[in-house]
Amino acid sequence: DGWVYRKKGKGSFAAVRRVEHDLTQLVSTTEYMRERGWLLTTRVVSLDRLPAPLKIAHALELPDGALCYRLCRLRVVDGQPVSVQTSHLPAALCPDLEDNDLTGSLYRLLETRYDLRLWTGREILRARCTQPHEQQLLAVPHCTPVMDMERVSYAVDGQPVEYLEAVWRGDRYDFTVSLSRPQR
Repeated sequence: DGWVYRKKGKGSFAAVRRVEHDLTQLVSTTEYMRERGWLLTTRVVSLDRLPAPLKIAHALELPDGALCYRLCRLRVVDGQPVSVQTSHLPAALCPDLEDNDLTGSLYRLLETRYDLRLWTGREILRARCTQPHEQQLLAVPHCTPVMDMERVSYAVDGQPVEYLEAVWRGDRYDFTVSLSRPQR
């Protein structure tokens, strides 16, 4: 089942469990991990309310100078850091975000507290090396391979709600996609 592996002349060892994520679904990291029986903990690294940077304002269709929240969280699975996730959310859509528990499912919070149900998203993935601040948070050596993700998530009505920048450890996290051949 992949829980143990053997090395000739060395012995048997416990395999590192890898988290697998299906890219065809827009799901909360918290809910996804819970459904698979993983123990997920979340640490809020920072929460700021600031004018949306140009790139993020454009992605979220915000006017110049509009305020957004920048929420950076460290995601830890079974005691091992696996991801640093930075969500940018329009402050007008989620006033007083700082008054909430931000260690649980952000999607559930947006839905229950702010009536914002995320429905679709557009995601871009890139491979790269870690940056110094990510190395520290993820407890990995210099230039460890990571998957860099950018995603804009949209509410049921098509309104952009979240611009997510996430970094996933390449040694602990796999992305999967089911493919099919198009009809011709």
